[in-house]
Amino acid sequence: MTTIGIDLGTSNSLVAFWCDNGPELIPNALGEYLTSSVVSIDDNGEILVGQIAKERLITHPHATAAAFKRYMGTEKLFKLGQYSFSPEELDTIILIGGATRMPIIKSTVSKMFGRLPYSQINPDESVAIGAAIQVALKERNEALKEIILTDVCPYTLGTDIVKRTASGFEDGHYLPIIERNTPIPVSKVKRLYTVNDDQTAILTEIYQGGSRRVENNIKLGELKVEVPKGPAGQESIDIRYTYDINGILEVEVTIVSTGLKKNMIIEKNPGSLSPEEIEARLNELRDIKIHPRDRAENRLLLARGERMYEESLGDKRTEIAYLLEKFEAVLATQDQQLIKKATLAFKKQLDHLEGWFDY
Repeated sequence: MTTIGIDLGTSNSLVAFWCDNGPELIPNALGEYLTSSVVSIDDNGEILVGQIAKERLITHPHATAAAFKRYMGTEKLFKLGQYSFSPEELDTIILIGGATRMPIIKSTVSKMFGRLPYSQINPDESVAIGAAIQVALKERNEALKEIILTDVCPYTLGTDIVKRTASGFEDGHYLPIIERNTPIPVSKVKRLYTVNDDQTAILTEIYQGGSRRVENNIKLGELKVEVPKGPAGQESIDIRYTYDINGILEVEVTIVSTGLKKNMIIEKNPGSLSPEEIEARLNELRDIKIHPRDRAENRLLLARGERMYEESLGDKRTEIAYLLEKFEAVLATQDQQLIKKATLAFKKQLDHLEGWFDY
């Protein structure tokens, strides 16, 4: 069965699918790719769409609807991540959507970014083409192995924790582990500790939502692990959340002192993947289940920085210490985009400092 991608536009709509030759638009009954986003009902109760319906906007306004997409649901403003970019950091400006054909749009964008926007992509067709690529990506099409397409986790995923207050410990607090709008696939880990003497178990409750109190979020499941007895704070667990494009959330809890692990799988659409397919997908993601500080390329940079610190004196040594602490702080965020930028900057700074003379 073929899966299609749809661009339901305010003025026009398009449909596309992925074939052996890549994304391909599907023409409508009139042989055109653009279908007017207009719906009408004739005297016989038949539903008319596209250009035919558009022609009836004036003659049958009571039975014809256009631009209805603007009234579907409630409009909300979402913060797309927490990154800011300067115009110099952008490789290309691409305009998407039919409205960008207007000269005023191109002129304004050119003035804002100091360069002309890329204009070799059809703005009317680009969203539908992207939808077809997204379909192929979700189907794990072999042709897309070399294509990187960024998707994001649509909501925050976290766990229930207790916090120390003036009157003792208070439960019901929310600890986000994967923030919404994080590019996926993603895997992040947090370490939690026992809060009572001789505590024998830790219950990990899994939640979806953005409230600081778990009662206002959606509970997805729970995972209980036994820990060795000991003083409060002696035993700890690492909670790792791994989330992928298919809506699979793996929660893995590791008892730090013993290395024992326990995990559970939560599916966005239960039954859409077989147990074998889920296991295969998680095996593909095993490489991202490594803390950034433990990755070879980052360990190499840290080792280089430590070596340079011990070899240096005075201001140079102080500068290297500052850079090491700064890089370690970025690694602790487990944010791949921040780490990528910080890695390049840290290496460049070390290269520069190796040319310094010690004083």
